[in-house]
Amino acid sequence: MDDPLTAFGLDSLMAVELRNEIQSRLGLTLQITDFLGDATIASVARSIVKELAVTGGSGLTSTGHDGPGAPAAIQRMPRAVDAATALLDELTASASVSGQEKHS
Repeated sequence: MDDPLTAFGLDSLMAVELRNEIQSRLGLTLQITDFLGDATIASVARSIVKELAVTGGSGLTSTGHDGPGAPAAIQRMPRAVDAATALLDELTASASVSGQEKHS
């Protein structure tokens, strides 16, 4: 929590993307400097809590980033677990079809 975000591999581009995602989901305005330099998870959390206290959490939104109408720039890439699940489903279905062909 107190290690700099850069120790986790966060660079300036990732910092902008992280800030934008948090802003989008929480309806907050955060400074990019909150994520750069010696910023830590704890310091970012403090900035978020401070901003939520100022806004009263009025910007909290339920965003549909994953829906079909979401702008292409912010649609989610499939997570590894989603890809693995889809592959497992496909393999299971394929094995099921093969098993049925042998019994026919």
